[in-house]
Amino acid sequence: GVETAEQLAILRGFECDLIQGYYFSRPLPPDALQAMLAGAARPQASVEAPSDVALPGPGAPGAAPA
Repeated sequence: GVETAEQLAILRGFECDLIQGYYFSRPLPPDALQAMLAGAARPQASVEAPSDVALPGPGAPGAAPA
């Protein structure tokens, strides 16, 4: 799962649009999850990756294979 803004930026650079992890929410007990899914509760914060996070280039460590 995604734990940092840098990881989020990298995945968005690969056009991933379904992302989960501690960066967005810690694990929830079943009743809290049910309430959130029912719309009674919202995650505490919506986060955006900073625009200045560098993405790896082709051939860089961590870059996706071509």
